[in-house]
Amino acid sequence: MPKLKYALERGEDKSLEISWKGGWKNTEVRLKGNLLGVIPNKKELRTGRIFPLPDGTSLKVQFFTTGIRVLRNDKPLPGSISDPAYRLANAFGAIYFIAGLNIVLGFITLLFQVEFLQTLGFGIISVAIGFIFLVLGFFTQRRSRIALIAALIIYGLDCALALFSLALFLLSVVSMVAAVFNIDVHWGLMRQAGEFLQVNALSIGILTGAIFLRLSFLWWMWQGIGAINTLKKETPPTVS
Repeated sequence: MPKLKYALERGEDKSLEISWKGGWKNTEVRLKGNLLGVIPNKKELRTGRIFPLPDGTSLKVQFFTTGIRVLRNDKPLPGSISDPAYRLANAFGAIYFIAGLNIVLGFITLLFQVEFLQTLGFGIISVAIGFIFLVLGFFTQRRSRIALIAALIIYGLDCALALFSLALFLLSVVSMVAAVFNIDVHWGLMRQAGEFLQVNALSIGILTGAIFLRLSFLWWMWQGIGAINTLKKETPPTVS
């Protein structure tokens, strides 16, 4: 049975526990082991349920596409998906991941001359970009809007180029497939098209998956901007 645990206040013990069965059935909400209530199905979980707490505050549990949102008196609990600190962590975590990936794969490409990685653009430039993102991640973690926006713009441009490359690649695939269904096509061309698809199937899958991952990183960075704004209003920045 999946479980989520949260503290009611930042720095306190995680005394709130939310658990559910498959298909988001019978979602139980407990505080210090005591059952506050049960949400029987996903439909009601999407609507949301409010539970009174012993200290007079109220707790709202609601399902969103990104997970369960947990609010206490309309404020997100620490570590929940709506918590600005959680969203900021996703943002700088994505930047650090991008940095590490570019540095590691860049060095591997330089040392071992991996042709596949070279075709994806890894090399000395990706290593340099990786170190730039390390610096941007460092300052984003310390709530710098400028650093986060810079990372978002740079990565956004890189994603646009990647989407353009993927579009050209898929266009060539579609052209080959279309040729197969031409009634005047020669068997040699059909065989060529089949071999092309077979050889490049892995590349298509990798590129498509990479695009979805890139879009996720962009979304997390975008959410991080609002998270920084909220955190700066609440508390002064801290080094963690």
